Amino acid sequence: MWRWRWVRVTNRLPARAVLLSFDDGYESFYSKVYPLLKQFNYPAVMALVTGWLEVPPGQIVAGYGAQTPLRREAFITWEQAREMAASGLVEYASHGDAIHTGVPGNPQGNLQPAAVTHRYDSSTGRYEDDAAWIARVEADLRRSRGLIEQRTGARVRAMVWPYGAYNKAALRA
Repeated sequence: MWRWRWVRVTNRLPARAVLLSFDDGYESFYSKVYPLLKQFNYPAVMALVTGWLEVPPGQIVAGYGAQTPLRREAFITWEQAREMAASGLVEYASHGDAIHTGVPGNPQGNLQPAAVTHRYDSSTGRYEDDAAWIARVEADLRRSRGLIEQRTGARVRAMVWPYGAYNKAALRA
């Protein structure tokens, strides 16, 4: 669900401005997009899934998708992220740490977006309560932001919700 929020802008954007934004932190951003950003001096925003960048080299990135598993090398390294942040052309947004996955959302085992779903535990037959759910989301957001800021030296000012799924409680988190 998309929601527009009006913000007060102190610096005016040029007519017909465009925002270049990219999700997930694929290696192709570094090898193909970043050289073009440098060539044309265009800024961009990259939403990083920090949990995927923490996977050791050679391993499969869990949670990416069962039908298209990717190795860690399909994503940028923290060193590349640091270089791009230092260029002043790439700003990082959080795309979550582990909430870019589906969690069991009902007794049938259907996977739902982790940021907005109370996880169903089939061993107990219960859903996670409100306090546990919001604590899980808050911890994930803190970890993601902290990793990006620690590893790149860049301040995180935005959150890009995985699958565009969020609600009022997630926004408060």
